[in-house]
Amino acid sequence: NYNPRAAGVAKEYALIPVDAVLVGWADEIVVMEQWQADTIRLEYPKEAKGKEVICLNVPDNYPRMDPDLVKFIKKAYGDAAIFRRAHKMDAVDDSVTGENS
Repeated sequence: NYNPRAAGVAKEYALIPVDAVLVGWADEIVVMEQWQADTIRLEYPKEAKGKEVICLNVPDNYPRMDPDLVKFIKKAYGDAAIFRRAHKMDAVDDSVTGENS
Protein backbone atom coordinates (compact mmCIF):
# COMPACT_ATOMS: atom_id res chain seq x y z
CA ASN A 1 0.00 0.00 0.00
CA TYR A 2 1.53 3.30 -1.10
CA ASN A 3 0.80 6.85 -0.03
CA PRO A 4 3.08 8.97 -2.27
CA ARG A 5 3.75 12.68 -1.98
CA ALA A 6 5.33 14.87 -4.63
CA ALA A 7 7.54 17.72 -3.50
CA GLY A 8 10.45 19.71 -4.88
CA VAL A 9 13.84 20.64 -3.49
CA ALA A 10 14.06 23.85 -5.55
CA LYS A 11 11.89 25.90 -3.18
CA GLU A 12 11.49 28.79 -5.64
CA TYR A 13 9.78 26.45 -8.13
CA ALA A 14 8.18 23.77 -5.99
CA LEU A 15 4.44 23.77 -5.48
CA ILE A 16 5.13 21.72 -2.33
CA PRO A 17 8.69 22.24 -1.07
CA VAL A 18 10.56 19.39 0.60
CA ASP A 19 10.85 19.96 4.33
CA ALA A 20 11.98 18.08 7.44
CA VAL A 21 8.47 16.77 8.11
CA LEU A 22 8.14 15.19 4.64
CA VAL A 23 11.63 13.69 4.76
CA GLY A 24 10.96 12.30 8.22
CA TRP A 25 7.59 10.90 7.11
CA ALA A 26 8.89 9.14 4.00
CA ASP A 27 9.83 5.47 3.99
CA GLU A 28 11.52 5.91 0.62
CA ILE A 29 12.59 9.04 -1.23
CA VAL A 30 12.78 9.02 -5.02
CA VAL A 31 14.47 11.85 -6.93
CA MET A 32 15.08 12.51 -10.59
CA GLU A 33 18.66 13.85 -10.38
CA GLN A 34 21.62 13.28 -8.08
CA TRP A 35 21.81 16.91 -6.94
CA GLN A 36 18.30 16.50 -5.49
CA ALA A 37 19.38 13.49 -3.42
CA ASP A 38 22.47 15.39 -2.26
CA THR A 39 20.35 18.41 -1.30
CA ILE A 40 17.98 16.29 0.78
CA ARG A 41 20.84 14.54 2.59
CA LEU A 42 22.63 17.86 3.25
CA GLU A 43 19.61 19.92 4.32
CA TYR A 44 17.89 17.18 6.35
CA PRO A 45 20.64 14.85 7.61
CA LYS A 46 18.79 13.78 10.76
CA GLU A 47 15.52 13.07 8.94
CA ALA A 48 17.22 11.37 5.96
CA LYS A 49 19.49 9.16 8.07
CA GLY A 50 18.81 5.51 7.29
CA LYS A 51 16.30 6.40 4.57
CA GLU A 52 16.61 5.03 1.10
CA VAL A 53 17.10 7.90 -1.36
CA ILE A 54 16.75 6.55 -4.89
CA CYS A 55 18.06 8.59 -7.80
CA LEU A 56 16.48 7.68 -11.13
CA ASN A 57 18.90 9.84 -13.19
CA VAL A 58 16.10 11.23 -15.35
CA PRO A 59 17.30 13.95 -17.72
CA ASP A 60 15.42 17.23 -17.34
CA ASN A 61 14.38 17.52 -20.98
CA TYR A 62 10.82 16.16 -21.02
CA PRO A 63 7.55 18.08 -20.83
CA ARG A 64 5.43 17.30 -17.76
CA MET A 65 3.68 13.90 -18.02
CA ASP A 66 5.22 13.18 -21.42
CA PRO A 67 4.49 9.50 -22.23
CA ASP A 68 8.21 8.87 -22.87
CA LEU A 69 9.02 10.42 -19.48
CA VAL A 70 6.49 8.18 -17.74
CA LYS A 71 8.03 5.11 -19.45
CA PHE A 72 11.54 6.25 -18.52
CA ILE A 73 10.59 6.76 -14.85
CA LYS A 74 8.82 3.40 -14.61
CA LYS A 75 11.80 1.59 -16.12
CA ALA A 76 14.35 3.45 -13.97
CA TYR A 77 12.36 2.77 -10.80
CA GLY A 78 11.95 -0.90 -11.76
CA ASP A 79 15.69 -1.19 -12.43
CA ALA A 80 16.42 0.44 -9.06
CA ALA A 81 14.07 -2.02 -7.34
CA ILE A 82 15.86 -4.98 -8.95
CA PHE A 83 19.22 -3.53 -7.88
CA ARG A 84 18.02 -2.98 -4.28
CA ARG A 85 16.61 -6.53 -4.05
CA ALA A 86 19.86 -8.00 -5.35
CA HIS A 87 21.92 -6.07 -2.79
CA LYS A 88 19.57 -7.02 0.03
CA MET A 89 19.97 -10.65 -0.98
CA ASP A 90 23.77 -10.19 -1.01
CA ALA A 91 23.54 -8.80 2.53
CA VAL A 92 21.42 -11.77 3.64
CA ASP A 93 23.86 -14.19 1.99
CA ASP A 94 26.79 -12.46 3.70
CA SER A 95 25.10 -12.64 7.10
CA VAL A 96 24.46 -16.35 6.62
CA THR A 97 27.98 -17.15 5.39
CA GLY A 98 29.73 -14.73 7.72
CA GLU A 99 31.42 -12.86 4.85
CA ASN A 100 32.17 -9.14 5.21
CA SER A 101 32.27 -9.51 9.00
